[in-house]
Amino acid sequence: MDEHYASGQIKKNGSTKDEYYEDGALSKNGANGDEYHKNGWLKKNGSTGDEYYDNGLLKKDAKAGIEFDEKGYPKTFK
Repeated sequence: MDEHYASGQIKKNGSTKDEYYEDGALSKNGANGDEYHKNGWLKKNGSTGDEYYDNGLLKKDAKAGIEFDEKGYPKTFK
């Protein structure tokens, strides 16, 4: 069963499991687990676990365990 915001905008599609922000932008892809920022950029890759800033730059490389700052420079190591 679909879920909706008070505005009537779809929040979660019951059959695909896709989730949406109140403005209609895709928040989470139910098929592969990808998550998105409100501006449409990828937030988290559901397959790899990599995370991204809302400007598209890599925030965290899940496999390597490296985190990056907002400018793309490494800041921590596993």
